[in-house]
Amino acid sequence: MKYVKINNLTDAFGKVDYKGLDINKFIAGSQRYTPDCKICICATEEEGNLPKHVDFLEISEGEYVEYRKEIESVMKAEDPVFQLQEKTDQLENQTAEYMVDLDFRLSNC
Repeated sequence: MKYVKINNLTDAFGKVDYKGLDINKFIAGSQRYTPDCKICICATEEEGNLPKHVDFLEISEGEYVEYRKEIESVMKAEDPVFQLQEKTDQLENQTAEYMVDLDFRLSNC
């Protein structure tokens, strides 16, 4: 198995260019794309020499894992559901603080 990073994945019109890689040999579920779809990382079962291209780089498994964490972190932060969950958590914490404060004030009346 090999790990790859593809830069400039899409052109100005959004057309995807995998730089000569056979996408049928990608390990299912290993692909991660930046939010702008300009960079892709993935694991592939391609054998032999990988295609040569200025926007294509073979990376180590460790680099793949780091890129994957970074991309997933950015995607999660931009996810509206995640943002709403964070806001809900903040509001629940504030409500709990107000309730404790109110309970304290009422018990001292």
